Amino acid sequence: MIGGSNIDNVLDELVIVKRSGQRVSFNGTKIALAIKNAFDSVQSSYTEEDINKVYSNVLEYIKVNYKDRKTINVEDVQDIIEKFLKEEKYIEVYYSFNNYRLKRAASRELFDRKQQHKFVRATEKLVLRREEEQMSTPINQLINFGKTISVEFSKAYLLDSKYVRSHDEGNIYIHDLDYYVLGTTKSTILDLSNIIPSIDYFDKIIEILLSFKEEQYGEHSFASFDYVLEPYVLYKFKQILKSTFDNMLVLEGFNDLINTKQLYIMIDKTNDIEINFDEFSEHLPNERVKSIFKSSLNNTIKDLKIDLFNNIKRMLYTLNKMSFGINNDTSYTISIGKNNSNVGLFITDVYFSVISDLDYLDKVTTIYKFNSYNELLDKVLNLILSKKNIMINNVHGFDESYKCTEEYFSTFERIKENLALKNQTSIGRMILSKTSINLVRIALKSKDLNEFYQELSLTMELVKNELLQTFEYKSNKYKNNFNYLFNNEVVFDSEKLDSGGRIRKVIKNGVLCVGYAGLKEAIYILLKKDKLTYKDLNLSVDILKFMKKICDDYIEEYKLNFYLSETFEPCVLKYLQSVDKSIYGNIKNVTDEYTYQTFNKIFDEANISLENRFKLESDIIAYSIGGYNETILINKNSTIESIKDILKLMQKYNIRLLKFEVDE
Repeated sequence: MIGGSNIDNVLDELVIVKRSGQRVSFNGTKIALAIKNAFDSVQSSYTEEDINKVYSNVLEYIKVNYKDRKTINVEDVQDIIEKFLKEEKYIEVYYSFNNYRLKRAASRELFDRKQQHKFVRATEKLVLRREEEQMSTPINQLINFGKTISVEFSKAYLLDSKYVRSHDEGNIYIHDLDYYVLGTTKSTILDLSNIIPSIDYFDKIIEILLSFKEEQYGEHSFASFDYVLEPYVLYKFKQILKSTFDNMLVLEGFNDLINTKQLYIMIDKTNDIEINFDEFSEHLPNERVKSIFKSSLNNTIKDLKIDLFNNIKRMLYTLNKMSFGINNDTSYTISIGKNNSNVGLFITDVYFSVISDLDYLDKVTTIYKFNSYNELLDKVLNLILSKKNIMINNVHGFDESYKCTEEYFSTFERIKENLALKNQTSIGRMILSKTSINLVRIALKSKDLNEFYQELSLTMELVKNELLQTFEYKSNKYKNNFNYLFNNEVVFDSEKLDSGGRIRKVIKNGVLCVGYAGLKEAIYILLKKDKLTYKDLNLSVDILKFMKKICDDYIEEYKLNFYLSETFEPCVLKYLQSVDKSIYGNIKNVTDEYTYQTFNKIFDEANISLENRFKLESDIIAYSIGGYNETILINKNSTIESIKDILKLMQKYNIRLLKFEVDE
């Protein structure tokens, strides 16, 4: 028996009579959630063990006292909950539960005739959260009201009840329900390569990036920064060089003696900031003019570096600043480092000089595209050791192009090639929605591995259908609902949309994420072990291979991108764990921590070497095409060479994205 999970035949056969007279099968999960909500509504601190103790007592009482009755009234269930809250001395929780119960009884009489819905009841709960009221500003309280209404409206009107029920019971988790009613998408790898270089180039970029947070939640990725900025840097280089040369000619008194027209035609044709001086010498009539031109080149590079430094700094500062405050959940990712041209290396070097100069980039993450070992890599690794917000993306073996086949967000979420429509680029594509499967719940309910796979298959089918419903809902939005997202050539195929058309033909390129939560904990349950060996961890690969195969079948059938993705969001992992702990009690290696963890934590528990870890994770990453959390803890006194050793293993085993956490 695990905690209060021993619901035997007595409870299996029991029927609950609702206030309406409707008869439904006994559902212990709903009772557990009602108890949990009562504890959550008070200011005092309680644990999941407290919740489970009350829940177990309630189930045992019902089992003993109702074994011959076959039915139980919902009011009787609530009476029993109150009984044990009082007996176990949870007085504050008892009064909160009783008070809410009385308020609901009064409101039913008032609202039943008016068909009161769940979102009204949710606001009642929100008002009772006294602690949150004390900690929040009035505006933030108003925002919380809005989000609460949005969540419950979506659950009551937009989503099928079977998906809502599974979500509420903790079997699955439908992400970002507060944004669901808006029909917007989650995160986009933005294509900013179409912005024409000009004096106000960075102003245009800032305007577009900031405007997106009004139309899309989540994270915006400024992909391949060094490729996108190359036309601007060349434009600015030519502009500064011609101006500098003109001014120096005037100072030296040569301006009336030299015809610069042909020289400037050649400058305008160049595609590099490192000019072969000999190619220009024939248009420079004497040694003094040649010396002036060389000085102009040197000063141009200095001025170009200052211009680029100041503009990048202004952009990063603005993005970070505007991501705080009211209704600003948006964050940004900038990927850089793949462009190995002279211009690309110049941009990357200046960019990291800016990063070194800034201390406050909480909402902007840099992903460095790592391929070769050079001085620039040393600079990046030193910044990581100083705790700058930088991740490493292994691009070894990838083609040298802007429109690459994979891009990442700071959450580890990944957009790979368009599997459904056979398009290779990740640029300009987006995450549409994500729903996670609670693997722990399935493992706890399953007698053996075969039953686990059967139940997992059924749950994936449920999640697939929910994601399809979500896709259809969002597909029916119009281009005109999004002034920036589909009108600035930043999204793949957006040029195909008519001005008043629906957005389906564009968002079909996006990603529907099937998340998996609690894989680490599920392994412990399924193997029934307290300690795991390296061989035991192969089960994780088998499970993900099974799930990936089902997702591939969905891709083939529906021509949509169903990506299998680890669930990284702390709030989701914490919520699912708290619900399971309330139902099943304290289980070693499963619910005995404060949250479910990402799978990588298992390697420390199993005492596995980094090389063996990467070896196994290379398969996990291959199946988790929507993203996998790969975080390595390093000491603040680590050397650059020791980190490079990690990067060599990263390349050897094709680990795609790595985040270093620096331990104090």
